Amino acid sequence: MLPCVILLSVATPNAPLPPEPPDISCEAYNTLATGIERGWGMKISGPKEKQWEVRFESMIEAERRKVAAGTYELVDGLAVFTGRSDKGEETRFGLNYGFPGGKVQFNAFFPATEDELRYRRRWFQKVDGAWQLSEELLLTVPRAAPNPDVNRWQVRLTGERKRWDKAGKMTTAKIDKTLTYVKDGSTPGFFNLEVTRPAEDSIPVPSRLRVVGKSVEEDLSHRDAYTTPVLRGFGAGLPDEFKRR
Repeated sequence: MLPCVILLSVATPNAPLPPEPPDISCEAYNTLATGIERGWGMKISGPKEKQWEVRFESMIEAERRKVAAGTYELVDGLAVFTGRSDKGEETRFGLNYGFPGGKVQFNAFFPATEDELRYRRRWFQKVDGAWQLSEELLLTVPRAAPNPDVNRWQVRLTGERKRWDKAGKMTTAKIDKTLTYVKDGSTPGFFNLEVTRPAEDSIPVPSRLRVVGKSVEEDLSHRDAYTTPVLRGFGAGLPDEFKRR
């Protein structure tokens, strides 16, 4: 008779637990200035369910509808949303996220290091029934605050845009722009972007910066504002997401 060997697995007594995934769950709503109560609503569930939904709400029952819904996953520092619109269009896109003031925000310039703010976004396309990366945008701006007596301030934005065709061939375009900000005369510590860029320039930039000590942050307090169809940086109607497939 052959000897019987029993292998026992012994757990390490103080083995570290895996880190908890970030919780990007949130609900948001804003109202359109139309004379009656109507607007966009968004709901993103927690890390257990990983569901998302965008609705159009209205006092008129016939207007209420689910605009888009689906699932999400957290991949490489991005929240990657996959779903379908109410018209049957499929979509998949990745947004960066952060928690300024303890409140989740998407699609913005967030502190990446002590020296820079960073923006990242990804787009996908379906090829032969499978999703594949079609575009990635990475942008950075320095975090160093201007001197207190500065009224007009220039900031260098750098980065790159990568694109992949359906065969997987990648092209890269470098980005290097100078942005000008003007001190907000009514709100101390804030600088507003001086808009001089052509309308067709689709590169996102911080529209408003806030000085915090010796650094700056993108001011996101205007989000979810009255009549604005964007909820915490998440496109409520998702027109760009569906058009760019």
